[in-house]
This record gives sequence, C-alpha cells and structure tokens, in this order.
Amino acid sequence: MKTASFEFLRKTIHDESGIVVNEDKMAMVAARLTKRVRSLGLANDEDYIAFLKENRKTEIVELLDVISTNVTRFYREDQHFKFLDEYLIDILNTGRKRIRIWCAASSTGEEPYTLAITALEALRKTGKQVDLKILATDISPTVLGHAQRGVYSEQNAGPIPPELLDRYFDKVDGQFVAKEILKQMLVFRRVNLMDQPFPLKGPLDLIFCRNVMIYFNSTDRRKVVEGFCKLLTPDGRLVVGLSESLNGMGDVVERDGASIYRRVL
Repeated sequence: MKTASFEFLRKTIHDESGIVVNEDKMAMVAARLTKRVRSLGLANDEDYIAFLKENRKTEIVELLDVISTNVTRFYREDQHFKFLDEYLIDILNTGRKRIRIWCAASSTGEEPYTLAITALEALRKTGKQVDLKILATDISPTVLGHAQRGVYSEQNAGPIPPELLDRYFDKVDGQFVAKEILKQMLVFRRVNLMDQPFPLKGPLDLIFCRNVMIYFNSTDRRKVVEGFCKLLTPDGRLVVGLSESLNGMGDVVERDGASIYRRVL
C-alpha cells in the first residue's frame, strides 16, 4: 500500500468513526483491505481510493466494517456484570417501572446478551415485572447481523454458567441459539458514535461502552462522553472498559467504581 493511500484512509476512518489508526498500522490496514479490494474487482489500493471517493456514502460503511476490531466474549470483565446485578436490584426495589440500557458497542452480541441475562436474573431475584429494554448498537452491520441471529458455538458460549445457558439458550445442531425471552429484550441498530446528537432518546439508566474509546483521541473521547451524559438519568451510570480511563473529564463525570462513572450534575 502506498503511503498516500494509507494517509487518506487514516484520515477518512478518523473523520467518519473517531477511530485513530496509528502510523505503524499500514500493514494491518493493507491486509484487512485486500479482500474488499478483490471483491470489488479492483486492481490495487489506488483504485480503491478512487472507488471510495465516488461511493463514499455507501462504501464508508464497508470500510469501517473491514477496519473495526471486534474482540468480545460473554461475561468479559465480569465484575461489571456483578455491579449491574446489584445496581438493577437496587433500582428495582425502589419501585422503578421503566429501565433502559444502551450497549454502545455490541460487536457480535456477546455483551448485550450477557446484559440481558443479568437483567432477567435480577428480575427473577426480585420478582418484579418492569418495562426493561436494551439497545445494542455498533458501527458494523456485519457484526450486528451476527448479534441479531444470536447463534454461538459451544466454545463461544463456554463462559456462560451451565444453568443460565440451559435457561436462556437452545442447543441446535451443536450450537447455542438465544431464546426469544432474550431476543425480545434487545433492539439492534447501527449507530456511529461520531454522529451527534445520538439518534436515540433518553433518559437511560445505564450505558455500557467498553473497550471502544481506547481507539479515540482525547477530543473525540470527551465528545462521546458528553453525549452519553446528556442521555443518562441523574443516578445513571456509564461503564467503560477496565483498560480505559476518563481522566481529565472531572467536569463531566465522576468515578463510582472500577471503570464506572456517573455524570456530574
């Protein structure tokens, strides 16, 4: 890949998604783009750049799909789900009748389904019946399609405790398929975190946006967090990845646990 092509792609990816592609990632970008270039019947990266410029509105979705890193698993950073269980039980016991959660980087669905399982278990423990929905979004239509299907291999489903796996999934042809009780709780939608104001309505009780903002620069990270805070209830929480930090945003959020924040009122 030529340097000029790489620099154009770096800028385009950042402008459209906030993802920062470092200068040492040329080989990675070239490798990931190869399949897309071939599928379009193009000869090289220069031809692809020309195609992208002519078809930016539609092709940018495909480019971001190719570039996005989708590393996830059920119960990843499980202490956040222990927090979620306690938080939900607390607000359910106050008599709250409506709860809204946003999973802002759903990838192939493991995280939003873990959220749904945790929520349903909290309802079981409290005996409450409430209007509880989880919005699961991602920038990639490909991973969203996978998430909507809710079908996982035995290996991928491994972190799910056996009792919960039996309660919330059906085993079909050696794979685990999410039951309707899970799917009914989830709404899947493509959302680009750089598109603000966010195309959804609050108030939200919880926002999970884990291991995404690590790819953003400080300016874009603040922009996204400020957007989240506009949607959170006064006692709502924002959960980010354990490797992420919101240092320098004390005027916007305050820490309330391990990578858990509440908005500054």
